[in-house]
Amino acid sequence: MPLTALLTPDVLSEESKQIIVLTNDIRTNLNIEQLIESQTLNDTAFAKAQDMLINQYFAHIDNSNRGLSFWLAKANYDYAVAGENLAMGFSDAASVVKAWTESPTHYANLIDPDYSEIGAGMTSGLYHEIETTLTAQYFGARQNTQTIPTFTNKEETIELNNEEAVENDNVLAVKDFEQSAELIMDQPVGKNEIVLKATAYLADDTVTASIDIKGYNLKLAQIDEQTNKWSGSTVLTNTEQTLLLDPIVPASIETTNTVGTVETTNVDWKKITPLKTSLIKQYIVAKSFSRNIIEPFFNLNNTLYQLLLVITFIGLLLHIFIKIRQHDWRITLSSLGFIWLLILLIII
Repeated sequence: MPLTALLTPDVLSEESKQIIVLTNDIRTNLNIEQLIESQTLNDTAFAKAQDMLINQYFAHIDNSNRGLSFWLAKANYDYAVAGENLAMGFSDAASVVKAWTESPTHYANLIDPDYSEIGAGMTSGLYHEIETTLTAQYFGARQNTQTIPTFTNKEETIELNNEEAVENDNVLAVKDFEQSAELIMDQPVGKNEIVLKATAYLADDTVTASIDIKGYNLKLAQIDEQTNKWSGSTVLTNTEQTLLLDPIVPASIETTNTVGTVETTNVDWKKITPLKTSLIKQYIVAKSFSRNIIEPFFNLNNTLYQLLLVITFIGLLLHIFIKIRQHDWRITLSSLGFIWLLILLIII
């Protein structure tokens, strides 16, 4: 049985709540007001995570061009500002939040004072035939129905495009958007190495551009002046693969224009596959998930394991007794050595 089967809805719900706790801990340490947990945002975040698993994509914008505004409109969440963090990988809440703190756009969501509510949802299953978990975290601030809010143009804030505005006429801003960029992590046929490739179509006045993934930087170079296409690629070491894929978060692109203005925006993965997690790590991570719910299962497993060893131990003692009576000392000594090994296993 895969260990992800142990991650029941109750376990994942408790881990989602831990994500909210850790997020508020970060805000408290920075003297930023804590966020109020919203069941509507919890349900919406879970729906997003489920949709990514069912339709096998990992992105802020799905293949039908539906983004954050679609999910919030579907939940009838009337908001002034909203944001979304995503993660994928067999990781606990602490690892997921840590990965977000290492990503500029995700960290900006974690500490944004404009938000007042938060929700999180996790699901687990097969993503491209690999056991993993998918996480969505939603932020929001509801509109004041008595007053019309004013729009403040922050660097991490973007106004809705016309298509999104149709979905919710009262929306002020969504702190997430579609970027004309493409990010792929792939293993070429017949090759052992993993290649990270990025292409982007940027503004005419762009001077520099780079992709950031949890602190890992991939510089882009202009390859077509007419279309202003930028590109970059690199072969990743095993250490870099672990850094970028454990867990996975959406990347960001940072650009600088001719007057020195720096802009950072999200970039969705077009092609990405999570790491195959070893059984040992799956065991360790699964055991850390909501101990009060899942630990009794591991305790039962340990009890059965120790009971099996005790039965084997008794059987060997009887076998040794018979061999002693038969004066078969070679078998007796080897059996005694095996008993000592069993004793060590029981103690451990």
